[in-house]
Amino acid sequence: MGFVLRLQLIKQTGDMYIISQTGCLAIGAEETKKKPQQRDGTKQGRMIAHMQRAEGDSIDEICSETGW
Repeated sequence: MGFVLRLQLIKQTGDMYIISQTGCLAIGAEETKKKPQQRDGTKQGRMIAHMQRAEGDSIDEICSETGW
């Protein structure tokens, strides 16, 4: 992760990483200005919420919560 940060191919915004304009140019894509949306109430949203807890989460807890 540090390598692509040093090359400024991605940038950190809060607790998220997004591709930078330099990164987009490197892969031939346009930079998006839209921030990714977390989908509340979905398995993905519940899993992200569990992993963002200060104490983290275990695979067993995530599987139990999502039914995976």
